[in-house]
Amino acid sequence: MKNNLLESIWRNDVSLSTGRSARRVRQMLKAFTPLKVIVLESVRPLARAGFYTDNSEVMPGLPLGDVLAEELGIEVPYGSLIVVLDHAAMHGRGLSRQLGTVLGDLLVHVLSQGIFPLRREAAALYLMACSSVTRSGSERLGRLGLDPQAFEDGLSGPLGRYWKGPQHGLTARELLDPSQLRSLARTVDLGFAAPDPAQISAELLATDVRPANPATWISTIEERVLAELADHEARLCSS
Repeated sequence: MKNNLLESIWRNDVSLSTGRSARRVRQMLKAFTPLKVIVLESVRPLARAGFYTDNSEVMPGLPLGDVLAEELGIEVPYGSLIVVLDHAAMHGRGLSRQLGTVLGDLLVHVLSQGIFPLRREAAALYLMACSSVTRSGSERLGRLGLDPQAFEDGLSGPLGRYWKGPQHGLTARELLDPSQLRSLARTVDLGFAAPDPAQISAELLATDVRPANPATWISTIEERVLAELADHEARLCSS
């Protein structure tokens, strides 16, 4: 996918998104991450929305941030998130679905940093996903036009691929249903345990953290998720 992005940039199929649509995307994503977001849009249809970091290598030794600066004249500050969206789906449910996919990829990326003990990874991803779903239904995001159901549909793609592979065939509701997800998670974690979604804080994604850089953000997510799991275990022990 990264090589395809590089080819798209060279073909001038991808450009910096500006104006009202770009501002709205950044405002929506601000509800899920404090990091700076750069929005690109593709004039050719995309198989799925893309998420990258400034140091994602589109070729060995060639970071995406450098490519965008050289080819498109875009300044990419350290720690930026770069999202590539389909221009034809920058509105309505299409945009909400794309943002759900981007968020799902971002959560899996956070998990891939190795910040959680292996036995806690399935539960950590579940907590972050449920926190995201809660946030997607906020009044502020509703005013911006985010459709929670379409967002969940997009979120289900990366989650399904993580637990069941590319052809998972599961809906967002199935993936985020506690009983369904427990059975899925136990295929990779026999000791999976996590609280009911209603008990999961919407603040796990640490959008309030400062300074807003990747290291601080991911470290704060780690602290909050592990604290949430510890509280859940304490409740189980006392019940």
